[in-house]
Amino acid sequence: MPAKIIFITWLALLCIGSFLQAQPIPRTCGTAHLHELQMSDSSYAAYYAQKINLKKEWLKNHRRVSKGNCPEILFIPVAVHFQDVTIDMACAIDMAVDQVRILNEDFSGTNADIANWTNGQAMTWPGIQNKESCIQFCLASKSHPAGFGLADNQYAVILNQTNGGNLPAWSG
Repeated sequence: MPAKIIFITWLALLCIGSFLQAQPIPRTCGTAHLHELQMSDSSYAAYYAQKINLKKEWLKNHRRVSKGNCPEILFIPVAVHFQDVTIDMACAIDMAVDQVRILNEDFSGTNADIANWTNGQAMTWPGIQNKESCIQFCLASKSHPAGFGLADNQYAVILNQTNGGNLPAWSG
């Protein structure tokens, strides 16, 4: 009789364990909880409010609030280095151009999934509104560093060239 009870108990525990393993574990970001916890500290809440007010004041003095009315756009040329790939250059350039387009959509708030940001931002950044960043990225096409076979008017896209990818000359 004791062997049957042990066997039934073992079987029940096995079934419960299998059931618990089959349940998906919800994944959540701890940022909101951490922010709520930090805001419960009055000294942190005062510091945070001051920081938000400083950001609002700076934005009011340095940016126009209408979308599309940047006083000046900052263009940031970038180089794209593909490593350990077997794609051809035309494909690499298409991929790099598309990635820069996506990056610009993200920075301008015109990306298709902007709701993922706007739906959760009010809790983390109260009082801050999405605005145009006045930053645009582009593929560099001039002043390439020597040794990569790139001429002016060619996009700064290279394939499988590991030597010199971190050269300071790329930042010129």
